[in-house]
Amino acid sequence: MIPNNSGFRKKHSTLNSLLNTCNSLYQAYDSNLSSRIVFLDISKAFDRVDHTCLLFKIQKLGIDGPLLNLLSSHLSQRSQVVLINRTLSDLKYTSCGVPQGSVLGPLLFLIYVNDIVKNINASISLFADDTTLYYSAKCPLHLHRVLSQDLSTLYTWSKVWNINFNPSKTAVMTISNQRNIHPPLFFNNTHLSETDTHQHLGLIFHHSLSWHTHILHFHQKVMTKINRLRSFSNSLPCHSLLTIYKTNILPIFDYGSIIYDNYSDSDKHLLDKAQLSAAKIILGCLKLHPLQMFYLI
Repeated sequence: MIPNNSGFRKKHSTLNSLLNTCNSLYQAYDSNLSSRIVFLDISKAFDRVDHTCLLFKIQKLGIDGPLLNLLSSHLSQRSQVVLINRTLSDLKYTSCGVPQGSVLGPLLFLIYVNDIVKNINASISLFADDTTLYYSAKCPLHLHRVLSQDLSTLYTWSKVWNINFNPSKTAVMTISNQRNIHPPLFFNNTHLSETDTHQHLGLIFHHSLSWHTHILHFHQKVMTKINRLRSFSNSLPCHSLLTIYKTNILPIFDYGSIIYDNYSDSDKHLLDKAQLSAAKIILGCLKLHPLQMFYLI
């Protein structure tokens, strides 16, 4: 499988994809290069996998004979129905889509999109159906030319393999410390909207490479959960409150922290204050009790 795809792979996660992307963007920014990143939206990616095309790609990998016949049997004669108010629709057979929830489903999808990087000049990063295309250069026109060509290549690829990119939900972000004018990008003659912020794989990217917007967003989410934890403080023992904290609140703090760890002092204070609030609730302290620093084990 291509190393650009971190989805459904052993010892890979969303953080692998995010780290690779952010590292490239930071290096370009430090080198006074302008970067543009295109967050591509694939509509119903798993449902669009054409069985005939998938079997062709499987065969191209050298899989033939009984194993190919077994996979063909696994995909063929798949049917679906719709249930509305206890009424079933007529049975309909489908020739597209990988069986979601199955063991083979993710692998078959990876095989189907494995050649998406072919003839792409920019960097491309994937996690399942989340796809980002990004490139850095000194000259805005060169940057525009490379990305435009790659977007055209992706459109051609999508038409050949029956994958549907949604340009109306695709966003472009320009990251630069230069005051250059960057021409608009198009996908299948549709103008791609420019954005200053975009949420991708759980992190909110900002055109200044600041994580302030992301921290404000998840701080609000965390405080909602901490206030809910406070409502249990009079009815649950300390160890139960700690378990709730570790399972429902701490993962929000931890996710992506190795990426946004260059946050400002004000953002750090905001996060420390939230952690302190949770610790006071778990230890049964008064809300105004002065605590400087302590750790939850």
